[in-house]
Amino acid sequence: MSLLLKNRFDAKKFGGRIRDWRKKKGITQEQLSRMLNVSTNHLAKVETGGRYCSIELLQEISDCLNVGTDDLLNGNVPPVAVCGACLLYTSPSPRDK
Repeated sequence: MSLLLKNRFDAKKFGGRIRDWRKKKGITQEQLSRMLNVSTNHLAKVETGGRYCSIELLQEISDCLNVGTDDLLNGNVPPVAVCGACLLYTSPSPRDK
């Protein structure tokens, strides 16, 4: 599979992340749509992947939800949260002796 296809933008996942963050913050679609000055219908379509949003709207969503645009676009999670119990040993390690 080519790198281009592998990294293709998934509008449904993107919209799902917006929905998940919105719900986590305890905000309804109606409330967020008013904050963003867009229709509830438009926000619902973005959340289901049926419509894209502008970069400006992405930034406004990010600001309203207090989450980074990269987290919304890519679902990035800080490495500590992914692997908080992992330890990385570099040589020389005590086991190398």
